Amino acid sequence: MHFLLPFICSISSVSPEQSYHNEISANSTLFDLNRALWALDFAAAAYAPDPNPCLKEHNAFMVYRITAPCDYLKDELRAGGSVQRYFFVALKSIWNKLHTIIRKLRSTYPGYQILFTGHSLGGALASLASIIFAHRHPTLENQINLITFGQPRVGNYEYAVAHSRLVPNSWRIVHKYDLVAHLPACAFRFFSHSCTPLLNHSPYHHGTEIWFPMNMTNSSLFQICDGTPQFEDDKCSNGYYLHYGLKDHLRYFEHHVSVYGRNGCVDVPDLDD
Repeated sequence: MHFLLPFICSISSVSPEQSYHNEISANSTLFDLNRALWALDFAAAAYAPDPNPCLKEHNAFMVYRITAPCDYLKDELRAGGSVQRYFFVALKSIWNKLHTIIRKLRSTYPGYQILFTGHSLGGALASLASIIFAHRHPTLENQINLITFGQPRVGNYEYAVAHSRLVPNSWRIVHKYDLVAHLPACAFRFFSHSCTPLLNHSPYHHGTEIWFPMNMTNSSLFQICDGTPQFEDDKCSNGYYLHYGLKDHLRYFEHHVSVYGRNGCVDVPDLDD
């Protein structure tokens, strides 16, 4: 299967009853571990001064590179919902150029899948880019994919519902106790740490969380989080708020993501986090 990668972004204990997986699905509407491993190299490449060493391992090449500023408030999104302006302003500054490039690539490679991916804040920008593109090109729903790593919350509950409708092939990969995946904080239900959608303007995740509760080797078990609350499954990483930290945010699939990317997608031995 061939992919267009229009948006590669970055900024710098479990009970046995739960359902875990280490299998790879051939169905593009289900989570594909091979595709996630592949996407991480592209997300890591964004940290590099020259992304091409990472890209060439997958017979890919960079078409254009854009940098973006940041701010932090909230903005309304035409596709639905409110989003953190920190992310919205950054994407807005590059969107026209990015959209032009995607449309040109689409005309050259009409049958290709489109993958939006990123790590950390780059995952947030990839989230926004995917929903805006899907909103403008509704007939391409089955060709649009989003895979993010350690993505923070991007918008409110209305945004989460709109995103999951427009970009159904969407997966948020979370490593163990990654703190950034739980920022900004959601609104909690009374007497619990369960996220509630009732306060619509509070941050709320979209899509399906893929949680790796232990390590992240190619054979590691992971949980597909489709329980309640919707998009904010209490039985996945949300349930371990006492353990959140940055260490797990830095590493995905056993790679220190930023260093791995800057080193041409080659690991540095014995790196001290």
